[in-house]
Amino acid sequence: DELRWLGALLGEVRDRDVLIEYLVHELATVEEAAAFGAVLELLEAERQEARKRLVKALDSPRYATLLAELERIPSLSEGADLQYVAAGDYRRLRKAARALDVDAADEELHRLRIRAKRARYAAEAAGARKRFVNRAKDLQDVLGEHQDAVVAEEQIRDLVSRVRGTGRTAIAAGRLIERQRRRRSEARRAWPKTWNRLERAGDAEWR
Repeated sequence: DELRWLGALLGEVRDRDVLIEYLVHELATVEEAAAFGAVLELLEAERQEARKRLVKALDSPRYATLLAELERIPSLSEGADLQYVAAGDYRRLRKAARALDVDAADEELHRLRIRAKRARYAAEAAGARKRFVNRAKDLQDVLGEHQDAVVAEEQIRDLVSRVRGTGRTAIAAGRLIERQRRRRSEARRAWPKTWNRLERAGDAEWR
């Protein structure tokens, strides 16, 4: 629960950092970019507020308590070792991936990315071969691109609805949203093949 609390605070800052960097890069190729200034100003203000909340949390007794908890070595269940844990994380990832098809919901792909990340970190801790770790990272990257596009579209729509924009602002937003949908489509086409490579590596690693 405490890690989720900290992760949410970090995520608020991270999401805005990523979106600002992405928008600045993309707007360099959009003719109506100047009309998007108010949107970027609003986004920057939100980032500063999110950063203030994060800094306050990092100075709090709650965070200090969390650090103390993390210094304690966690125990494994009886008879388990890191190999057992890593194999279990991979099998849960495989079961989740096999349950999805080309029409998987955005949230399902987001959850799959989280499972891939867990499996990768567990494999690294267990000393798994680089082949599995690298292919898990590839799947993370593809699904991360998909999730970033989903979040970016939602954020762009929300931000534009809260500023006094012009017709040019709406045109710029439309172009950016179109690019997010293209990113999503490309990631959706790529992830099954990326998963197949990871599955082969995982089955070889944890059989």
